[in-house]
Amino acid sequence: MSRSRLSLEQGKVYTRHVAVVHDTKRRSGDLLAEGLIERARISSSLARSLRETRESFAPYALWGIWYDATSELQTAIGKGPGNRRLLLQEVALLEQAELSSVAKYARQAAA
Repeated sequence: MSRSRLSLEQGKVYTRHVAVVHDTKRRSGDLLAEGLIERARISSSLARSLRETRESFAPYALWGIWYDATSELQTAIGKGPGNRRLLLQEVALLEQAELSSVAKYARQAAA
């Protein structure tokens, strides 16, 4: 996943596109997703939850802040790539975001 340094304006809605390429020679099989993203102000309750946990992806997911939840979870997985519990958390997060076709591949990685 490539990461770019961009700044989002608070309260503005952006469209985000993601593609999973299985075969670069047969792009018709790509999985595509599109969604909206908005920079939101962090509430005091969320800030408190983030301070009180070691796994910051969980409070973000509970509050429906999917981009940050996914980013934090990917960082945690990167630090412990064989951690099955984190891989299963990724599956759950993808399913909560109604990305079941992508969750299927994450589930295979967690097996």
